[in-house]
Amino acid sequence: MMANQFKAEILFLDPADVSNATQVLAELGWNLQVNHEAIDACGPTVFCWVTGPAELSENDLGTRLIEILNPLGGDLIEWGYAHEVAV
Repeated sequence: MMANQFKAEILFLDPADVSNATQVLAELGWNLQVNHEAIDACGPTVFCWVTGPAELSENDLGTRLIEILNPLGGDLIEWGYAHEVAV
C-alpha cells in the first residue's frame, strides 16, 4: 500500500500536553498544527490538526492515532485520508 496523506482533528484538555505531542508526532513524520479558530468556551482545550503520510487502512489509522495520542493527553475527534476528510 502506498502512503496517503491523512488529516486528523484532535484536542488536548491540558495545553501543556501539546508540546510533547508535537515532538512525538514529528518523530513519526507527522505535523501538528494548533487550530486557533476553534475555541472551547468552558476550558483551556486546545484543538489541533495532525497531517502526514500513512500506509494504513482508515480504521487502522484511527486505532494507531488513538494509541499514540491517548498517552500524550490527546483525544482523536475525526480522521481520514485527504479525499475523505470534510473538516
